[in-house]
Amino acid sequence: MVELALRASPPFSKILVAVDRSENSNRALEYTLKLAKLHDSKVTILHVVEPSPSAPETHTAIRAFEIAVEDEARKFLDSLAERAQKEYGIKPELKWQIGHPAKVIVDVAEKTVGADLIVMGSRGLGGFKELLLGSVSHAVVNHARVPVLIVR
Repeated sequence: MVELALRASPPFSKILVAVDRSENSNRALEYTLKLAKLHDSKVTILHVVEPSPSAPETHTAIRAFEIAVEDEARKFLDSLAERAQKEYGIKPELKWQIGHPAKVIVDVAEKTVGADLIVMGSRGLGGFKELLLGSVSHAVVNHARVPVLIVR
């Protein structure tokens, strides 16, 4: 059934997939890689880290937080890129940012990548979950100017 849906979809040339460490995010990445392979699309994998509300406001503390986040984000994204290359022969572009996830996803898709499709999981690792969609996916659907594919 997934293969039929993939073949029937329009050929998107630039796909942005937003990932965290959730199972839905993992499925969204898998779907993206299958779609990209089928249509020879470019893939950008984006990982957004929310700002720490408890971090001290000193320049040194903020920079230490950014360095730790960058190191962890790079390791996570590198592992996903390795998987994309090994399993699908796709070399994705990797991006990460600190910020509010929905806003960053929409901004990166539109202003940085020029994506014609955003793919993401229905719910990520956020603490509060809405009934049908997570708050981030709900916000992206409402604010993106390109199609958004939500994977469960």
